[in-house]
Amino acid sequence: MSISASVMETLEVLIDLNLPVLLWGPPGVGKSSTMNALAEKRRWALIDMRLGQMSPVDLRGVPVPDHNTKRTTWYPPSELPDEKRDGKCGILFLDELLQAPRDVQSAALQLVLDRRLGEYKLPPEWRVVAASNRVSDKAGTYQIISSLANRFVHIPVACSMPSLDISDTGVEVNAEDWKKWALQNDVAEEIVAFINYRPNLLWRPTGQVAFPTPRMWGDYVNKIIKHAGLNQLAIAGCIGEGPAAEFMAFCKLRKEMPDPDAILRGEDVAAPVRPDVTYALCGALAVRVINANKSKKKEAPRYAQNVMRYLTKLPAEFQVLLLKDMFGGGASNLFWGLPEFSEWVKEHREVFLA
Repeated sequence: MSISASVMETLEVLIDLNLPVLLWGPPGVGKSSTMNALAEKRRWALIDMRLGQMSPVDLRGVPVPDHNTKRTTWYPPSELPDEKRDGKCGILFLDELLQAPRDVQSAALQLVLDRRLGEYKLPPEWRVVAASNRVSDKAGTYQIISSLANRFVHIPVACSMPSLDISDTGVEVNAEDWKKWALQNDVAEEIVAFINYRPNLLWRPTGQVAFPTPRMWGDYVNKIIKHAGLNQLAIAGCIGEGPAAEFMAFCKLRKEMPDPDAILRGEDVAAPVRPDVTYALCGALAVRVINANKSKKKEAPRYAQNVMRYLTKLPAEFQVLLLKDMFGGGASNLFWGLPEFSEWVKEHREVFLA
């Protein structure tokens, strides 16, 4: 059975980014043939390992004692990729991941997440893709635990996204602290602006194996946006279908957003009317000022001055939000000497310093 072009395209994006992928689907929908087609398209080698039929020794290898060092060395199985034998590039396809015994799963997950297994190291240009049936397929599949689920990008093949109940965790995440980190670490402005707008979606259970967390936003989604733009299937595989749909809708607002570069140039630009568009604009301005300051662009002080002149057009809460984001991202040095900022602080000292 063939799969959609969008799934194949998304798989290629994720493989290029070297992000861990977990394909989900009932038996017979084409997970294995998809990997064969992808390897053939790229002229890469493909090694297909069926974990449901393996024991821990089959994957981890055999322990061999070294009588000189008084230690045990593990000899990995010959099926694992060897660059000299199998080629520089290839795909290690770990099928039936969640049908395998727990010890086999643990070994496989070390390969996926750490790219090594004991003393064995996966060749640098090889990629690992895992696949599994869903629990609902009645194929002897175990439920994936949430900590592992949040390490994969989940791609459903001819099925819906598998469910996962993690509603009762008690996890609390401070969106303001995360945002400061994001602004200092080159996280895409779309993500920063969206978390400003919907801070409760920084971490939230979705009832699916894919759900939003700081790791997913700051690492996986950020890489996808910067490499492939707004690929909804890939983003949904990271944070779940509902949050991804909301994020994509928010990003479309950029068409209605005033040009942030025109504001930085000091042009007379009208303020947006809609709050969601204003969130998007504040995120765009903050990221541009912070990046200009970090790269020591000569225009950075002028950008700061023009932002100060513009932000008085915004509602008071957005003025505070924008300045706090720029300060949190390390650009405070651009503002302390500005007369416009000094005047603004006199009027907003209590809310700004709160």
